Amino acid sequence: MTILTKIKTKLQDPQNKDIEFELVNLLYSQARPGVFASLIVATLIVIVLYSVIPDKVLLGWYGLMLVVTAFRLYMVRLYFIKNPSIEKSKKWLKIFILMTSSAGISWSLAGTLLIPEDGRYQMFIAFMYAGVSGGGVPFFAGSRLACAAYVVPMLLPFSIWLFLQGDGLHDALGFFTLVFLAMLVFSSFRTHRAVYNAIVLKLENLELVNSLSAAKNKMEVINQELEGEIAERKIAEKLLRDSEEQYRLVTDALPVLISYIDTNLNYRFNNKAHEVWFGKPLTEIIGKPVKEILDPTFYTIFNENFEKLISNKQVTYETIMHFRDDEERYVSVTLIPHIQEAKLSGVFSLVSDMTPRINYLATHDALTDLPNRSLFTARFSQSLKRAHRHHHQVALLFLDLDHFKNINDTLGHDIGDHLLIKVVERINGCLREIDTLARLGGDEFIIILEAVTTDDIITVANKICKAVSLPFLLEGRDVFITTSIGISVYPEDGADMQILLKNADMAIYRAKESGRNTFEFYTDELNEKIIKKLTIETNLRSALEKKEFTLYYQPIIDITKNAICGLESLIRWQHPELGIISPIDFIPISEEIGLIVPIGEWILRTACFQNLKWQKEGYFPQHVRVSINISARQFKENNLIKTFTNVLQETGLSGEYLTLELTETLIMQDIEHSARVIKSLKDLGFAISIDDFGTGYSSLNYLRRFPIDFLKIDRSFITDVTINADDASIVTAIIAMAHSLKMKVVAEGVETIDQYEFLKNLHCDEIQGFLFAKPMAMNDASRFLKDSFSVEQLLKQEYEKKGVMIG
Repeated sequence: MTILTKIKTKLQDPQNKDIEFELVNLLYSQARPGVFASLIVATLIVIVLYSVIPDKVLLGWYGLMLVVTAFRLYMVRLYFIKNPSIEKSKKWLKIFILMTSSAGISWSLAGTLLIPEDGRYQMFIAFMYAGVSGGGVPFFAGSRLACAAYVVPMLLPFSIWLFLQGDGLHDALGFFTLVFLAMLVFSSFRTHRAVYNAIVLKLENLELVNSLSAAKNKMEVINQELEGEIAERKIAEKLLRDSEEQYRLVTDALPVLISYIDTNLNYRFNNKAHEVWFGKPLTEIIGKPVKEILDPTFYTIFNENFEKLISNKQVTYETIMHFRDDEERYVSVTLIPHIQEAKLSGVFSLVSDMTPRINYLATHDALTDLPNRSLFTARFSQSLKRAHRHHHQVALLFLDLDHFKNINDTLGHDIGDHLLIKVVERINGCLREIDTLARLGGDEFIIILEAVTTDDIITVANKICKAVSLPFLLEGRDVFITTSIGISVYPEDGADMQILLKNADMAIYRAKESGRNTFEFYTDELNEKIIKKLTIETNLRSALEKKEFTLYYQPIIDITKNAICGLESLIRWQHPELGIISPIDFIPISEEIGLIVPIGEWILRTACFQNLKWQKEGYFPQHVRVSINISARQFKENNLIKTFTNVLQETGLSGEYLTLELTETLIMQDIEHSARVIKSLKDLGFAISIDDFGTGYSSLNYLRRFPIDFLKIDRSFITDVTINADDASIVTAIIAMAHSLKMKVVAEGVETIDQYEFLKNLHCDEIQGFLFAKPMAMNDASRFLKDSFSVEQLLKQEYEKKGVMIG
């Protein structure tokens, strides 16, 4: 069905509201001229009949005509003011019919009430009626009902009046009036049809115009879209050409073999690198079988991997490849399948030369990109040759990060690696371009400084220590690390690399012993010390097994009763060749290498057995405790409580006969951990004593959080307590505050009777020192314990030395 046919079908619907609306609009549009014409005719009739019709009837009728005329004009005006929608067309059509019927009725009165007897006037009225009724038909063409409502009330009563006159002339005139009425009705039908068809045609044309306009607009949009698409295609074609050109430029610029190979294993695309690698122009490569270009071994491996592409997965492998002049390179090959319509159409091949990278990795550290030990050795050898030739110094700086293992253990190896990279950046910022920084492995680095003075070396070392000690921001947190540096200098500290490395390594140990975050130069004295340390360390590893350790005991005196209340156990090492080795020399080493844990367990077990033996032999009352020192390494052991429990069960000694001595520095390192461990030890019955109090960084305010039984005042405060007011004030304050916290106080290092009296006056609880006894071997300690009057006798002797007689 065409558009025109659709329009006609729609408009020919008798219920079509658009046509109805047009007809109503036409009625109101033509109403004013008809209303005014009707009024003019009525006025003319009044003028002509004024002399022959009674005034009241004539003027009454005329007044009615004026009212009807005003009503009609008002409704016409209201229609155009309201401008009603299509949906209200029927309502206004009814109003219009009411208007026309009122006008027709008004005129019908004139045809019955205003007919004079004079024949001339009657003819005049007939002609006026014919003109008014006939002239109204065109104005009411929009509605046949409106036309009938107008002409029928006018002419039908008039024709009836004519027939009622009873003569032939009036009958003939009445007949013609009825014929005229019929003609007018028929004419209104014809006129209405013509108007109706005209409106239908108008609407058809309008609908067609609208459809054509819409089609035109649509065509314009389509044309614009086509123009835009054409423009986009032109741009896309240009971009494609540019992209192809750029792709060719990029692929030709890359030092990688890039090619496209079809399923028949023929080259279809090759970049410029093929010319360089194979020594042939592209014209001799593109289109050629792969087998003719590649060496036989490489082709065999390539063909095997090409067959794997059937699974539509990328393949990567590494192999040896021969190039022009039979040059051999280690390459990485990546084959990428090209799939079209679920079938393999070809493969993209990428071949990268790995030889330079392999050579680089052979001489550099993979994490930091620093020279490794191999490249460092070569560079240091050259540096020594230049130094020998030009007579200048070369410094070797050996760096080790302090406690780096803790970073890896607590924060993870990823952060540890990131920290190493950041540390390298800062160290490089402290060096010259001619200096060499290398990584030997782990957290160890080494630096070569050529043509430097001692002042230059110190400046660089200071800058490195300061730079590394600043916080590192890693993954949103500040991480702190320090470095210890050992330095050896050519030619003073050695003439070859191995000796200089060994000496720098010795110096770094001294830097760590000095508190870390510092640097030390190698010295001959350091060499002797290191040798001694190595000797001790070597012998220490077998000392426990060979039973070379022994325990010494120093009495602890109750100052109120002047009686022994305990003994402190102190380890000694009796080496068969080196003799007595002081704990000052071997305890730090055993702590460093981890032997302090089994040694500490041995001390605990031995002290327990000895305590139990003395009790059974009756040397001292059972309430006397033996004190044992606990090292930091022991205290951090996860199985500390289990070990102590096992030893008590094994020896049969109750924990209440032992006192564990901890340093304040030890327990303040991790307060939460210390609190848990100390509570567990207290549950086993041990008394807890804080050794060397006053030398650490804690305070009684912190220590009150722990269930502590004793505070041992360090000997450094006791030595000058009778002659130094500051020491006296400190000791007085410690005793007073400790007593306020219900702790007992033990004073170490008491050597004179004056110190004894000073402490006794302050109500110190217990004392320990050479005034009564030095640390003694087990047999000597047993003899001291056997004599119950030992303490009183010693005090009497000391008073007699001062000239004071004791009764």
